[in-house]
Amino acid sequence: MNISTGTGLDIEWKDGHHSHYKFPFLRDACPCALCATSRSKSGRQPGERPKLAPGALPMFKEAAKPLSAEGRANMPSSLHWNDSHELGIYSWQFLRMFAM
Repeated sequence: MNISTGTGLDIEWKDGHHSHYKFPFLRDACPCALCATSRSKSGRQPGERPKLAPGALPMFKEAAKPLSAEGRANMPSSLHWNDSHELGIYSWQFLRMFAM
């Protein structure tokens, strides 16, 4: 995970596939119940950005970036985001679903 450079999460899977996940995508795909409910109510898919409020200027919104991460090679990862959110657990199965 490239937290210090802010570039995202890179995974090399056992089958040789390489995946890169940008941090804004991971934040917008947060699998926690709170985020899943919010996406469901607004009709968004995991990873899809929320619509801005009328009059909001996107250039003034800080980009999503984790401040820290927890996890081990064989366990899910939990990210602690710069917007104080830290409920989502990104399992390997969840991440593989979005493997690009």
